[in-house]
Amino acid sequence: MNLNWKKYALLAAALVATPAFASTSFAQEAAAKLAEFAPKMTAQNMADGGQVGEMEKAQQGWMNYVLETASDKPETRAEANKAALEALAGDYPVVTKAWLLHVLQWTADETCVDAIAPFLANEDARLVDAASRALAEIPGDAALKALEKARDAAEGDKKAAFEHFIKSRSVDCSPAVETETIQSLPYVSDAKFAEFMSGFDKLSDDDKARALGALRVRKAKDFVDVAVKALKSESVEVKRAAILALEKIATGKEFDVLYEQMKTFDRGFVADAMKRIPGADFDAAVAAALKKETNGDNAATLADVVSARYLVSEVSSLLDSAKKGDCPIRLQLLTAAERLATKEHIGDFVDAFVAIPAGGDRDRAEQIIARLCEGDATPVIAKMNNANGATIFPLLGRIGGDAAFAQIERGLKSGNAAMIALSVRSLCNWPNAKVASQLLDAAKNGAYPENMRIQALRAYIRVVSLPDDQDAVDMSGADKLAALKDAFKLATRDDERNLALERVGSVRELDSVKFALEHVDNKALQNKALNAVLDLAHQDFLRKKDKDLFTKALDVVLEKGDQGQKDRAGRYKAAMK
Repeated sequence: MNLNWKKYALLAAALVATPAFASTSFAQEAAAKLAEFAPKMTAQNMADGGQVGEMEKAQQGWMNYVLETASDKPETRAEANKAALEALAGDYPVVTKAWLLHVLQWTADETCVDAIAPFLANEDARLVDAASRALAEIPGDAALKALEKARDAAEGDKKAAFEHFIKSRSVDCSPAVETETIQSLPYVSDAKFAEFMSGFDKLSDDDKARALGALRVRKAKDFVDVAVKALKSESVEVKRAAILALEKIATGKEFDVLYEQMKTFDRGFVADAMKRIPGADFDAAVAAALKKETNGDNAATLADVVSARYLVSEVSSLLDSAKKGDCPIRLQLLTAAERLATKEHIGDFVDAFVAIPAGGDRDRAEQIIARLCEGDATPVIAKMNNANGATIFPLLGRIGGDAAFAQIERGLKSGNAAMIALSVRSLCNWPNAKVASQLLDAAKNGAYPENMRIQALRAYIRVVSLPDDQDAVDMSGADKLAALKDAFKLATRDDERNLALERVGSVRELDSVKFALEHVDNKALQNKALNAVLDLAHQDFLRKKDKDLFTKALDVVLEKGDQGQKDRAGRYKAAMK
């Protein structure tokens, strides 16, 4: 079958059914039009009562604009595609990118495949689904190969979904276009829609999925039972369409069937839908299920849904569970609670934190608490006692601030070896360069054990090389380079010398290039020295300051570097011509 005919036949049907968007001026360039709509294509915000109407107006506005221009203006259609692809590469939220991919189903061609294909491997199921649909509509081998590659790399239901999209490329829908097309269902009268849906059970899986898509657009709550029944389908595509429809029309009554789908079908996909179903009754159903759930994975997913729905009333419940001694999902609960918490809850976070064994989870929990404290460690200090002090004290440095520094300074002067060790460790966690001098003093202190001095030196190298917007002190590039040179001289191991050289690459000064070049002949330091040269050469403004210096430096990389380094050096040299 001719996919071009399929796409543009559907496009024609959609155009017939698409209402005019009165406020749209189609004379504007595509990029400008998308810049107008894209910021408003944001996900529903449960915290302030929802902004679904504004979001859907923006989504529909962009779609109407594209469909209008796609009908008979190929040049503008190409501009619309280009604007959408550039936005997909940008920093927009998932819901915005998913809609842009959805619209590309109507207009994308082979030139779009390379930009769309990476979304097939995205962690977010919505983007995978939207990208698959778009590629399924693009004629030619490139789109087919992208879908086949994704299918071959997938397993289970995901593999089946990709296979479905591959097969859908050979479905001829032209007869439907000539009659009352299923593509126009979102826009027909209520009576015609009801008449069509009365024959839902007799439809093919493809048409069931399309009908459920229309149900979602129309928000036709009278047909919620149809969507619920469709969840029992053996077709992955129909199930996904049913879940997306329920996202718009479900109430608390449908929570249980969706929750079962979350556990047995596609956890992430269903959970994303559950996050966006509006209504206090659905809020209550989610909260009640979380309180009863004993399976760790299910409870963690529900906690994430509670957080995304911004159920502030549940923060205490999340924290109470996180504080239990046998809690298997403590970090997930703290992560969910962070979005809902205020400073009044910091004490509960600390109680949960001390129950976490040393390791990665404790480090991430420290980061959560530090964000909540916003530079004021007072609530954490209030929870310290003899039993938990050794666990909590290093957290003070991560938080920073005057109260934390006073505790650390007292510990450094205590004369107690264990307290001094805790204080140095806490100091090493400091988020900025305000304690650089104290770290350098610790690194030089011969009375401290070697491992403590090394720890302090590495922290010093980190803080003095932070970007200007993070260091919290007035340090010029020359100051930072001088500090790194001091650390390099103080280092007794190549590990720390290499760390200093690595950070030199972030100090954008010509003297940084010269310093790195001094160490390219030392085999133990050569790799980091060459990388530092390349990181500095990446800055166009710096290369322009002294082309001769960079020509010499890049020639050294071309002579001594590995193949990857040589490739980078070649690109930078070419850019200087």
